Amino acid sequence: MIEFESFCFLQNHKTGCTLVETFLRAHCSEDIVRYEKHWAPPARRSGKFYFVGVREPLDTYLSLFNYGLDGRGEIFLRLNAAGLGALYSAGIDGFAEWLRHILDPRGSAELYPPGCAWMASECGLLTARFLRLAIPGSQRGPGGNWASRLAGPDAVDAVLRHEALIPQLRDLVCGPLRHAFVDLDAALAWLASPPRVNASQRRDRSGLPHVPAELRARLAERERLLYDAFYPEQRPDRMLSP
Repeated sequence: MIEFESFCFLQNHKTGCTLVETFLRAHCSEDIVRYEKHWAPPARRSGKFYFVGVREPLDTYLSLFNYGLDGRGEIFLRLNAAGLGALYSAGIDGFAEWLRHILDPRGSAELYPPGCAWMASECGLLTARFLRLAIPGSQRGPGGNWASRLAGPDAVDAVLRHEALIPQLRDLVCGPLRHAFVDLDAALAWLASPPRVNASQRRDRSGLPHVPAELRARLAERERLLYDAFYPEQRPDRMLSP
């Protein structure tokens, strides 16, 4: 997280958090009071505005897989240390085998955030990562109705979708965070032409419909909360096969 005097941005992996952090450091007029990347605060401070990012799960998993093909990322390091580096094999078949392992709670619990291994029986890795940040104390359990808790008063105040990151960030800067940007014109100019930061190599996505239908259905099931809450039209089990 990167916490300022009146608001806090919670950094969710592979959702554009490096770009948001770069922007905030450059243009927010408030002091940074605490910084711990990808850390989840145990509780919310009253009166402080919290927001987090999210990304369509299939695209996120493809990004994580590509990151590992480049020999980078926490998931790659953990799998490689466990002798599973061979899961990283380029091509749609390699991605499918990697994803099958990640979605299997029996073999992937060790990849979950600290204190969240128990969540492997309830939801996918990306949902666990998101909930840990979006709902304070969620990693301590019990699970229950995550959707209701996400809509409750203890959850974050805003969620930025990676696919609409810049316009939604601009809305925050012009809305609830306006007071934190003395030079609004400079901030908006930066957002109008943002730099490319922390970008991994983009690989062809055209093969995604070739991911086996049963695996796409499994993905939709494991990451149901994220699809229902943010991407109902993009459920992978409804993706047309070639």
